[in-house]
Amino acid sequence: MISLTGNRYINEIPQSIGNLINLNKFDISDNPQLNTSIINFGNSTIHECKFNNTNILCYQPETCNLLQNSYKLCTKKEIEQILQSQTEIEINDITEEYVLTLECRNLNNFMKLPLNINCCEVEGVICNLKGRLHEIESNLF
Repeated sequence: MISLTGNRYINEIPQSIGNLINLNKFDISDNPQLNTSIINFGNSTIHECKFNNTNILCYQPETCNLLQNSYKLCTKKEIEQILQSQTEIEINDITEEYVLTLECRNLNNFMKLPLNINCCEVEGVICNLKGRLHEIESNLF
Protein backbone atom coordinates (compact mmCIF):
# COMPACT_ATOMS: atom_id res chain seq x y z
CA MET A 1 0.00 0.00 0.00
CA ILE A 2 1.18 3.49 -0.80
CA SER A 3 -0.80 6.33 0.73
CA LEU A 4 0.32 9.88 0.03
CA THR A 5 -3.01 11.52 0.83
CA GLY A 6 -2.81 15.26 1.39
CA ASN A 7 0.95 15.42 1.06
CA ARG A 8 1.49 19.01 -0.13
CA TYR A 9 5.20 18.42 -0.82
CA ILE A 10 4.72 16.03 -3.73
CA ASN A 11 4.82 17.68 -7.13
CA GLU A 12 5.64 14.58 -9.16
CA ILE A 13 5.62 10.83 -8.88
CA PRO A 14 8.56 9.14 -10.55
CA GLN A 15 7.51 6.78 -13.31
CA SER A 16 9.72 4.13 -11.72
CA ILE A 17 7.16 3.73 -8.94
CA GLY A 18 5.33 1.56 -11.45
CA ASN A 19 8.07 -1.02 -11.00
CA LEU A 20 6.89 -1.78 -7.47
CA ILE A 21 5.37 -5.24 -7.48
CA ASN A 22 2.62 -6.58 -5.22
CA LEU A 23 1.16 -3.11 -4.76
CA ASN A 24 -2.50 -3.54 -3.75
CA LYS A 25 -3.55 0.00 -2.73
CA PHE A 26 -2.41 3.31 -4.18
CA ASP A 27 -3.83 6.55 -2.74
CA ILE A 28 -2.58 9.94 -3.91
CA SER A 29 -5.79 11.83 -3.08
CA ASP A 30 -5.82 15.50 -2.10
CA ASN A 31 -2.63 16.51 -3.88
CA PRO A 32 -3.90 19.33 -6.13
CA GLN A 33 -0.33 20.41 -6.96
CA LEU A 34 0.37 16.97 -8.47
CA ASN A 35 -0.03 16.36 -12.22
CA THR A 36 0.56 12.73 -13.19
CA SER A 37 -0.40 9.97 -15.57
CA ILE A 38 -1.41 6.57 -14.23
CA ILE A 39 -0.43 3.54 -16.27
CA ASN A 40 -0.27 -0.17 -15.47
CA PHE A 41 1.99 -1.00 -12.54
CA GLY A 42 4.31 -3.78 -13.62
CA ASN A 43 2.53 -6.98 -14.55
CA SER A 44 -0.28 -6.74 -12.00
CA THR A 45 -3.42 -4.75 -11.41
CA ILE A 46 -3.72 -2.67 -8.24
CA HIS A 47 -6.76 -3.65 -6.21
CA GLU A 48 -7.77 -0.13 -5.12
CA CYS A 49 -6.74 3.34 -6.33
CA LYS A 50 -7.79 6.75 -5.04
CA PHE A 51 -6.94 9.94 -6.91
CA ASN A 52 -9.59 12.40 -5.63
CA ASN A 53 -8.56 16.07 -5.84
CA THR A 54 -5.38 15.16 -7.75
CA ASN A 55 -4.73 16.14 -11.37
CA ILE A 56 -4.64 12.89 -13.32
CA LEU A 57 -3.48 13.71 -16.85
CA CYS A 58 -4.54 10.32 -18.15
CA TYR A 59 -5.36 6.83 -16.92
CA GLN A 60 -4.61 3.50 -18.58
CA PRO A 61 -7.57 1.10 -18.32
CA GLU A 62 -7.14 -1.97 -16.10
CA THR A 63 -4.50 -0.31 -13.93
CA CYS A 64 -6.83 -0.53 -10.92
CA ASN A 65 -9.69 -2.89 -10.05
CA LEU A 66 -11.50 -0.36 -7.89
CA LEU A 67 -11.43 3.22 -9.12
CA GLN A 68 -13.73 5.87 -7.64
CA ASN A 69 -13.87 8.29 -10.58
CA SER A 70 -13.43 8.19 -14.32
CA TYR A 71 -10.47 9.90 -15.98
CA LYS A 72 -9.26 10.76 -19.45
CA LEU A 73 -7.86 7.59 -20.97
CA CYS A 74 -4.20 7.55 -21.97
CA THR A 75 -3.54 7.30 -25.67
CA LYS A 76 -1.25 4.61 -27.01
CA LYS A 77 1.33 7.33 -27.73
CA GLU A 78 1.19 8.66 -24.15
CA ILE A 79 1.66 5.16 -22.76
CA GLU A 80 4.58 4.50 -25.08
CA GLN A 81 6.26 7.75 -24.03
CA ILE A 82 5.92 6.89 -20.35
CA LEU A 83 7.21 3.36 -20.88
CA GLN A 84 10.20 4.65 -22.87
CA SER A 85 11.14 6.85 -19.95
CA GLN A 86 11.40 3.81 -17.70
CA THR A 87 14.35 1.46 -17.58
CA GLU A 88 13.67 -1.72 -19.49
CA ILE A 89 14.76 -4.98 -17.91
CA GLU A 90 14.97 -8.30 -19.67
CA ILE A 91 12.90 -10.97 -17.92
CA ASN A 92 15.89 -13.33 -17.94
CA ASP A 93 17.91 -10.85 -15.88
CA ILE A 94 15.48 -10.73 -12.96
CA THR A 95 16.21 -12.73 -9.82
CA GLU A 96 14.60 -12.50 -6.41
CA GLU A 97 17.57 -10.48 -5.12
CA TYR A 98 17.52 -8.14 -8.11
CA VAL A 99 13.80 -7.44 -7.73
CA LEU A 100 14.36 -6.46 -4.11
CA THR A 101 17.18 -4.17 -5.19
CA LEU A 102 15.06 -2.66 -7.95
CA GLU A 103 12.11 -2.08 -5.60
CA CYS A 104 14.36 -0.54 -2.95
CA ARG A 105 16.18 1.64 -5.45
CA ASN A 106 12.88 2.91 -6.83
CA LEU A 107 11.54 3.63 -3.35
CA ASN A 108 14.83 5.15 -2.18
CA ASN A 109 14.93 7.35 -5.27
CA PHE A 110 11.34 8.42 -4.67
CA MET A 111 12.06 9.21 -1.00
CA LYS A 112 15.41 10.82 -1.87
CA LEU A 113 17.34 8.29 0.24
CA PRO A 114 20.70 6.71 -0.64
CA LEU A 115 20.11 4.12 -3.36
CA ASN A 116 22.24 1.46 -1.70
CA ILE A 117 20.28 0.97 1.56
CA ASN A 118 17.85 -1.87 2.18
CA CYS A 119 14.49 -0.12 2.15
CA CYS A 120 12.95 -2.94 4.23
CA GLU A 121 14.97 -1.62 7.18
CA VAL A 122 13.55 1.92 6.90
CA GLU A 123 11.00 2.76 9.60
CA GLY A 124 7.51 2.84 8.11
CA VAL A 125 8.35 0.42 5.28
CA ILE A 126 6.86 -3.03 5.68
CA CYS A 127 8.18 -5.92 3.60
CA ASN A 128 6.84 -9.44 3.32
CA LEU A 129 8.80 -12.54 4.32
CA LYS A 130 10.44 -12.66 0.90
CA GLY A 131 11.81 -9.14 1.39
CA ARG A 132 9.44 -7.50 -1.08
CA LEU A 133 7.65 -4.24 -0.41
CA HIS A 134 4.23 -4.77 1.10
CA GLU A 135 3.21 -1.43 2.61
CA ILE A 136 4.56 2.09 2.96
CA GLU A 137 3.17 4.29 5.71
CA SER A 138 2.32 7.86 4.71
CA ASN A 139 4.17 9.39 7.67
CA LEU A 140 7.39 8.75 5.75
CA PHE A 141 6.67 11.68 3.48
